[in-house]
This record gives sequence, structure tokens and C-alpha cells, in this order.
Amino acid sequence: MLRYDLQTPPTALVPIGYAGISDERARFREIFCAIQQDHGSRFPDNRQCDQALHRLNDEPAATDKPVHLGNALLPVRLVIVPGVMEECVSGFITPFSDARPHVEAYGFKTDLLMVGGLAGCAHNARQIQDAVARMQRPADEKLVFIGYSKGAADVLEALGRYPDLAERTALTAFLRERGIVAVFHYIPLHSAAAGLKYCRFHGEDRYTTRESERLLRLPLYYGLTEGDCAAVIDAVKAFYHQ
Repeated sequence: MLRYDLQTPPTALVPIGYAGISDERARFREIFCAIQQDHGSRFPDNRQCDQALHRLNDEPAATDKPVHLGNALLPVRLVIVPGVMEECVSGFITPFSDARPHVEAYGFKTDLLMVGGLAGCAHNARQIQDAVARMQRPADEKLVFIGYSKGAADVLEALGRYPDLAERTALTAFLRERGIVAVFHYIPLHSAAAGLKYCRFHGEDRYTTRESERLLRLPLYYGLTEGDCAAVIDAVKAFYHQ
């Protein structure tokens, strides 16, 4: 996620409380334990809460907030990104293969997003970005990424490298809900398959990749009427004014 060169800022390993990170261990424990107690007996690998979760001495106190145990309250899609060498073992093991049918029974959608098991985080971040751009999903659907093993680093790399990912994806889905097809169009030549194989990027990639991630192709064809144009313009305005 950070480029290790002379421009990299100094870094230090610090407790999460000093790094501006919200510590949600206690809330996670509350949710996990409530689910385990309610219907953990149906899990293929059921264990008591304290056996499944270790507790460090500095874990915050419980919040005592209620835990919803019914069907999904919001349209949520869980996007699972597997870890290192996944394609080598995919024939006989798949991450969360037991958990996915369970959460789908409660109204959650799930996707397994395959990335390069032997590739670097930058390469896999691009795969994540492209896969999300291609997803057919409602405008109000929320994505929750679950990174398994190295998949966590790939997800963090994608979110850090492509800050416009969420906005462009949300706009694409918003337009699709209104019958307007807008697509992700431009892939920089240096990152295309042939470019990776036969070419190299000359100089520093300061703008090409970054700007390509902000592009969205709106409808444009010979049969487009003034009314169609007005509908597209109004929809884009509505998205940014909501």
C-alpha cells in the first residue's frame, strides 16, 4: 500500500489506538457471540464463543447494544477476496464455502472475487476495481469486502489506490436503476494484457492510471434524442444532489 522508495514517509508500528483506527473488537465479539448462542449449533464447526475468539488484555468493554439476529435489514453484498495461491487449491477448497450458504439464507448476497494468487497487491487491486465496475447491482446495495489471508492486503490496496472506486460504482448503479447504461470504458494501454507483455511505462505514472479510474462513458449514439440527453443529465445531477 505504501511505495517503498525515497519518497515513502517514515513509518512505525504502533497500537491501533494511536493510529486513528476505530477499535471494534468488543462489538465484533458481541455480534459473534450472540449469533453463536442463537443458532451456532447449525454451524459445521461450532465452538463456544470464548474458544473461537481470543481476548487481549486491552480489549474495550462491551457496548451492550442489541444484536439483530433476523434477515438482512439492508441490501448488502459480501465480496470475498481469497488469499495467496488460491487458484492452486480452488479445486478442493474454497474460502468461506460453509459460511456463504448460511448468510445467503438470511438475505445477504455473496460473491467470490478471484484475484491472482501469486500476483502482487497492485495487480490484484486493479482486478478488484475492474470486477466491481462490472457488477450488476442495485443503486442502494452496499458492498462489504472480506479479505481472506493476503486478500485483506489486496482489498486495502484497492481502496487506497482507487479512491474514486466507490463513487464511480455508485453512480453506475444509480444510472442503471433508471434505465441508463453507463460503462467503464478506458483501460490504460500499459496495463492492458498486451501492454504488460510487450511494453513498459516510460517515466512515472502520475496521471494516466489515476485519471482512467475516474472515467465513465455516458450513452452516446446516433439515435440519442434531446429527451434522452436531458434524462441522462437530470439523472447525473440527481445522483450528486441526493
